[in-house]
Amino acid sequence: VNPEQDYRNYLLGLLEVYNDVYLQEHNRANNIKTIEDYISMLFEFSKKLGSTFLITFSGFMLSARSSIFSSGLAVTIADLPMDVDKDKDDLFILNKNFSFYLRKLFEVFFCYCVSFSLQLVPCSSDK
Repeated sequence: VNPEQDYRNYLLGLLEVYNDVYLQEHNRANNIKTIEDYISMLFEFSKKLGSTFLITFSGFMLSARSSIFSSGLAVTIADLPMDVDKDKDDLFILNKNFSFYLRKLFEVFFCYCVSFSLQLVPCSSDK
């Protein structure tokens, strides 16, 4: 996962809507004479979108559009589809070594979530 590339793709899509739709509506593009006009109208566009579509990289990283895997706070231990629980059961949950694996995870302060393809997320824990 490359968060910078993900953000770049997200921003390109957002700017495409801004340029091709928003500026064309009500002939807004005719009011743009300088880069300052363009940016001012971009801020207006951003305000209309609200917190659903944030323009900044930090806003993108905090949004649901950013992968938890780009944060470094989660890792995946198997390339299995999230919606196929039987494969996860067979490979991990029913494995005789699973309880040992879980103990080791909790020793290093990790929580596990079986319903999300065995993603591991750091969490606080009392030892």
